[in-house]
Amino acid sequence: MEKTKLNSLFTPLVAACYYGVIIGMLLLWSNGDIPGVLRYPFAVLPFLPVLFVDKRWFFPSLFAALTVFNNMPKDQFQYNQLFYIGMIGIVLIYYGIRDRQIISPFEFAPFVLTLAYMMVVDFATDNALQQCHRNLSVAVSAMLALGTSSQPSQRIEGQGRDCAYAFVIASIVISIVYWLNFDIYAEDYGWKTGLIRSFYTDPNYQGCTIGMGVVLAVWLLLNDKAAVWWQRILCAVGIAVPLVTVFTLASRGALVAVAGAVILLVLVSDTRKGYKALVVLLGIVFVAYAYSNHYMDLVIARLHEKDMLTGASRLLIWKSKMISFFRDTNPLHWLFGMGYWNALECGDFITAHMNDGLAYSAFHNQFLSVLVTYGLVGLAGFVVLLWLPIHKAVKGNKLLTAVLVSYLILVCMTLEPLTIGHIAFYFYYMFVYIQATR
Repeated sequence: MEKTKLNSLFTPLVAACYYGVIIGMLLLWSNGDIPGVLRYPFAVLPFLPVLFVDKRWFFPSLFAALTVFNNMPKDQFQYNQLFYIGMIGIVLIYYGIRDRQIISPFEFAPFVLTLAYMMVVDFATDNALQQCHRNLSVAVSAMLALGTSSQPSQRIEGQGRDCAYAFVIASIVISIVYWLNFDIYAEDYGWKTGLIRSFYTDPNYQGCTIGMGVVLAVWLLLNDKAAVWWQRILCAVGIAVPLVTVFTLASRGALVAVAGAVILLVLVSDTRKGYKALVVLLGIVFVAYAYSNHYMDLVIARLHEKDMLTGASRLLIWKSKMISFFRDTNPLHWLFGMGYWNALECGDFITAHMNDGLAYSAFHNQFLSVLVTYGLVGLAGFVVLLWLPIHKAVKGNKLLTAVLVSYLILVCMTLEPLTIGHIAFYFYYMFVYIQATR
């Protein structure tokens, strides 16, 4: 770690107070009423330690800040992705000039080339860059964010661990924001059920975003041998509070992804069996508490709905998309895909309508979405992206890396985080890569 005067002043206690004030301000504006004149200055605050203290703060600040900002009510920070890209670029240029260090992006060529290919397909098929702009902005953010650690010899000690704690904190903050706004967005769920569901953004994606923090909190409890008492308490809070939120959001896909990844983490972790048993016992006690206090009522009701026989209609959607794709298109489409908007119109299972009246349905499966949208070429690139962290993982870290990748795979079985462009999932992928090659 770089030793500077400011670095010596920016102790863990000072850092906790600094970011605590930022979080407090964010919670005060959690209903989306942040004054417009303060939005950009406020968005810069999490990154100031990166410029003036130590670049080790870059990844945690980036991951936590943008994950939280993109899960706030009223989309108050989502519109300025280019602002963040510019800010990230300034940070990296600053360190590049100061350290006289040119970063090579070639290690991430599969990531960059896959997303560039998707942009070309979208433009060629739709003659528009709306969706490409979102993909490209996230891709550029990802590439820049990975830049300072693109060479293993340049990796900053503790980087992956810090990013994991950043995700845990982000999940806690998002959960608190959710509960502060619960009554504002609450509405009856179904007819005569007596149940209430509250959400201000897609509950499936928000549930899976919060679920990242739960999975990584368990990962830290089981594998961070250097953790001190307050870090273990932070992880415990990072499991309990976000998990209650996931239960309340009642996203079945998020629960399956979290449960699957946590079970695998407990099984493959090399920590002592007694500690594993304690973690499992506390988990069972917590689930019993959540059940007895009715936090799980809505998700249990959703698990008993008739559409569960078809995977909440997902099986019908997948069947419709697959049949239409191979029946109504040609081998060229099979190879290179139909493009984003054409793919949405593919099939006859209608769940929504575009502004121009055309019927469409989302895929609810990232693998199928990539196949239909970008063809076998795009699907191959996506599979390579998932395999890359496992392939690059250092000896002794491959199994844990595979488990962390499994969470993303489980999410992709019911959602489309890549093609829709939810930035938190890109950051999770980057974290997995960073910790795999540490």
